[in-house]
Formats: sequence, C-alpha cells, structure tokens
Amino acid sequence: MKRLTYIILALTFVACTESKTKPIKNKESIVLSTTRTEKSIEEPNGGGLDFVYQRLTESPTSPIHLNEETWKTFSDSILFIYNFSGNLDSIANDLIAEYNEVVKDFPDYYTPWFLEVVESEHYNTPEWLGLTIYTNSYMGGAHPTENFYFVHINPQTSNFFTIDSIAENKEELYLRVLNRLREKNSTIDTIPHIKNFSLSADSIMFFYNVYEVTSYSEGAQAATFSRSELSDIISFK
Repeated sequence: MKRLTYIILALTFVACTESKTKPIKNKESIVLSTTRTEKSIEEPNGGGLDFVYQRLTESPTSPIHLNEETWKTFSDSILFIYNFSGNLDSIANDLIAEYNEVVKDFPDYYTPWFLEVVESEHYNTPEWLGLTIYTNSYMGGAHPTENFYFVHINPQTSNFFTIDSIAENKEELYLRVLNRLREKNSTIDTIPHIKNFSLSADSIMFFYNVYEVTSYSEGAQAATFSRSELSDIISFK
C-alpha cells in the first residue's frame, strides 16, 4: 500500500527560483477558476472510497497566462505528495485499484478511505501569485492526515518564488521563526527547515504540517509575522 510521503512542496521547485529584478510587464492579475472531480465506490459492508479533487485552471479571459511547464510543475506536485505514478487524471482510478487490492487480500476489511485535494489562491497581485494545496486523506493507518502546502509564482515570468530567492539572511530568519514558534510551543527546540509559507498583503506565515516539528497530537504549527517585522531580511518583490 502506498503511504503519504511528507514532502515540503516547495522542494520540488528549488531549480526554478526567481530573480528579484524582473520588471512588471502587465499590471493586471491572473484570473483563475476551478473544476471539481468526484468519484466514489461503496462496499456492502460499509467500506468504500471517496475522492474529491478541486483543480485550479486559468480563466480564458485572464490577462496573464503562466507557461505550460509552470502549471505542469504545480499540478505534478500532487503526484509527489502522494507518491502516485502516472498523471493527475489517473489518481482516482489508481486509488480505487489500491483499495480493491486491500479488500481482495482482506475480505472483512470495511474501513472507508477518502482523499480530498483542494487547490485555491491565497494571494493574487500582478507581481505575486500565492496558491494553496489542501489535502485531507485517510488510506489506512492510525488516523486521517490533513496538510497545507503553499506555492508562490511570479505571474510576470512564470518562475517560482522560494525562501532561497526572497530571504537575504536565512540564518536570522530561522532564528526568528524558531523564537516565534516557541512562544506558543516550548517543546520545539531546534531551528526548523523553512520551505512552506503563505503570504498576505500585510503578513507572512511560516507553516509546519503535523509531524514536521512536533508530534501528531500537538497539531500543525505556524509562525506569523507582519511584513514590517521581516522587511530587513526578506524581499517581498
């Protein structure tokens, strides 16, 4: 049985970081829409599987268009997260086949599985597009798993923003994030690796899914700063 692979999504984009000197070619923001796919099976004993995938696409009327390779990199990240082979369109069928294998091997198995993947935008300007991938899943194991992954793209160039491309002093950033996390949870005693972050007009949040810095029972952890607090070590342009 495949298991969820805990990968910080931004690691897949390291080779595609962003220059800080690109001019703004278009002062309008990209326009996105969503499509939704649902598929399910039910077993007579109460088991079964539910699959939901809400996928982002560009609106045909959008004034800005990302290149196909950027969209493919973003979409393929779902396959990395769940260690699926093939392509996005085959995820539901692969998952159903996997569940049927378990039922075949264990005829009395009745535990339902589910996988929900929701792509959305959390920040959208002409210079910066922030996307969120929310996943909620149970495919056997001790408990369901809920995760958030954040992706950042320059709509002008189709390149990805990463911590490596925006942080001017990563050591100092790590220290501030650690101190902010420890203000809420004193069990965190090592400087966490920073890759997963979300952006708003006036703040930035560094996010850690369950298990990444604490135990499952302590839940996800987040360190939030106003932009002004980090303006000396991070470039938001």
